[in-house]
Amino acid sequence: MKAETMEYTVPDFFLAGIFNDDVSGLSQADANAVLAFLHEASNNLKKQGYRLIGWSQSDSDCETNFCKFHDANYFGIDACNCVEIQAVYKPLVSLPGE
Repeated sequence: MKAETMEYTVPDFFLAGIFNDDVSGLSQADANAVLAFLHEASNNLKKQGYRLIGWSQSDSDCETNFCKFHDANYFGIDACNCVEIQAVYKPLVSLPGE
């Protein structure tokens, strides 16, 4: 089965943590927010019967926009410069022939 994507709007400073697994340049609070976001995104997909394969970002998504509301608000991150990224996922179980 072909992988599918789900779009997220995240702070631009999340990118190193998401794509390179590197939160070393962030404050402890921001690093915790990145890790909590990654954990929550993966768990939400699992609850729906999917597994997270990875993350992607197209060249056209690299432009930052100032956003008051984004997918990291829940983790204590206020308005900031944000970018669009995609979670790449597949079903947890593949049926024969898929």
